[in-house]
Amino acid sequence: MKKRNGFTIVELLAVIVLLAIIMMIAVPSITGMIERAGDTYYSSLEEIIAISGKEYFAENRSLLPKTQGAKERVDIAQLVTQKKIEQPVSSEGEFCSGYVEVTKNSEDKMEYKACLNCNSYKTSGCGF
Repeated sequence: MKKRNGFTIVELLAVIVLLAIIMMIAVPSITGMIERAGDTYYSSLEEIIAISGKEYFAENRSLLPKTQGAKERVDIAQLVTQKKIEQPVSSEGEFCSGYVEVTKNSEDKMEYKACLNCNSYKTSGCGF
């Protein structure tokens, strides 16, 4: 009787085919999860920046827009300088820039929008 050492080519090919099938299923799923995590990160960052802008304008009420439809803004750099927030960074670790814009919608309502400009991400509708 022959002594059998190792695997046959058919066995190795079967393992390679199974690994390829698993990769075809796993890679798109993992890529989608990473993209969703990035979207969540940037929307959370925008919310934090908008809140800090709201605090800034609450402390500096004279800078708020006076007439309906008027807009004012404060740069993220100024919020960082005044220690309202820490310097925002992208998911890749690079510094982000941008601003918080406040719009007077009616006599007593203001709308705050954070516009974020990172290397790989830019807030839509902000003109970056």
